[in-house]
Amino acid sequence: MLIRSAVLLLSLLTAGMAAANDWPDAYSRRDFKLGMTLNEFKKQPYPDSAKAPKAYSVCSNEKRAQNSGYEDSNLYGGGLEKAGVIKCSYYWDDASTKMVFTAGLMLADLFSHTEFYFLSTDKGKEPVLFWIVTGGPTGSFDGLVPVMTKAYGQPEHKTEQVQNGVGNVFTNDVYTWRNSSSSIELKRFGNTLRVFQVDHVLEPLMAVFNKRLEAIQGEQAKKL
Repeated sequence: MLIRSAVLLLSLLTAGMAAANDWPDAYSRRDFKLGMTLNEFKKQPYPDSAKAPKAYSVCSNEKRAQNSGYEDSNLYGGGLEKAGVIKCSYYWDDASTKMVFTAGLMLADLFSHTEFYFLSTDKGKEPVLFWIVTGGPTGSFDGLVPVMTKAYGQPEHKTEQVQNGVGNVFTNDVYTWRNSSSSIELKRFGNTLRVFQVDHVLEPLMAVFNKRLEAIQGEQAKKL
């Protein structure tokens, strides 16, 4: 009876740990590992408290995310929200100005902006971190490449062309690191020519997300 109880307890513990261990080699952004649950994220202390004292997370599924001070956390009813994505960012309150500021997360020596995206694969199942987006000043890009290469090994490299609003064309360097479940992509230019972008992606869940987006777009196409 004692042996049977021990086996049952072990099976329950294993079942509870399964979600966290589905992708053991998944990349992390500092203390935030791809595959961690939303609940685990909220329990994780902000790692750069010396830079932003008393920083706290705000997620798009929280009522306070609708406050104008947390606009970065709103999904504004777009495709992300319809696909079941929850977006989280860190903030801190400035007592002197009574304003809310985004709390950056250190990337090497850079104080960078970071957004965390969570997705639930099944109804009722806790959302899991599947995408982390980091941005910082483009001028820091060349110094970041060798640091990331030292950490993750030699990356894939390609170039693509981007064009700004006045028609000037720029070469965008893209470096990618991959393992069996996830990838890290570093771009010289993100959504603007002034900001580089780093994407940490949990590939199996990104595939689920893309499939949902395609279904949403298909429904929208019927209304054209």
